[in-house]
Amino acid sequence: MKSIFAATLFLAAAGLAHAGQPGPDWINFSAVTQHLQSAGYSNISEVEADDGYWKAHAVKEGQLFKVVLDPRSGNIVSATPKREDD
Repeated sequence: MKSIFAATLFLAAAGLAHAGQPGPDWINFSAVTQHLQSAGYSNISEVEADDGYWKAHAVKEGQLFKVVLDPRSGNIVSATPKREDD
């Protein structure tokens, strides 16, 4: 019983250690910024791997957006305007 608990704890800790890390088949950070720039975004910041996607904050036409990108293709999945209180 102790060995099952220890194994479960180890696997949980290992999963947490890799949370927020890009997968091995993901596009790299530079490609993320290039995709955003090609789509008309500038002032790109807070680029991070999160919940299976690349996410970033970027400005387009004077508006700040939270942009979510497919981790393998770099295609924009969503772009949500950020409010001042976000």
